[in-house]
Amino acid sequence: PCLWRAPTDNDGGKPGTRPLFNSKTANWVDYGVHALMPGPTQVLTLPRDLGLALGFERQWSGASEQTLTHRSIWRFVEGQITIEETLIVPETWQDLPRIGVRFETASALKQLDWLGLGPDESYPDRCAAQTVGVWRSSIAEQYHPYVRPQEYGAHEQCRWFRLRDETGAGIKVSLPQPLSFTARPYHDDDLNQAETVAELTSKATTEVHIDVGMRGLGTGACGPDALPEFQLAAGTHTFQWALSAVEADD
Repeated sequence: PCLWRAPTDNDGGKPGTRPLFNSKTANWVDYGVHALMPGPTQVLTLPRDLGLALGFERQWSGASEQTLTHRSIWRFVEGQITIEETLIVPETWQDLPRIGVRFETASALKQLDWLGLGPDESYPDRCAAQTVGVWRSSIAEQYHPYVRPQEYGAHEQCRWFRLRDETGAGIKVSLPQPLSFTARPYHDDDLNQAETVAELTSKATTEVHIDVGMRGLGTGACGPDALPEFQLAAGTHTFQWALSAVEADD
């Protein structure tokens, strides 16, 4: 699961390096969502009518003995894997930055296209300047050089996206319920550690986020906070996504 994102300019700074003022980042660090610790994976017993399927459940520990439950059911149907995700966020973790899952792909999958809002980044309270369509980009072109490295590159209302190599082969993620996704060469911890663009270093993989919930921008640290309707609540969050292979271009 992923509940964390690197602070924006209004978050007041990086944990441990400068005062956090009235920053939401301080709350997130207090919850421990930036460094969740996984417990053992439990294999679930599933009904036979689900067909070929696997179920897993794991507890992720934050601070103060609070835990998040992550349950996944993987079904293998018609050449693709459909994943049903359930994230149960403890009630004490209020107003989180994002709620979803994160994974990494090989850096060779450097071509990106998607059906959703674009061509530029969008967040729940920053959608009006973008248009739903099929957009194409490279992973490198997703980067926005903010003066201070921070969260970037999300796309709201996405129906599907593909990551492909130079031959056109790769993966496709389908989203039955339009969600937010991010695919970028700089990982959350890269963005959080760097104070300047010159300090940014990219890893050998692309970080991908699929988010059922994304907080609006601004945290009230040195400007307005996100409006209440763009703040995320605790509780149970469910969503689905499907993974399939993309063949090379003829």
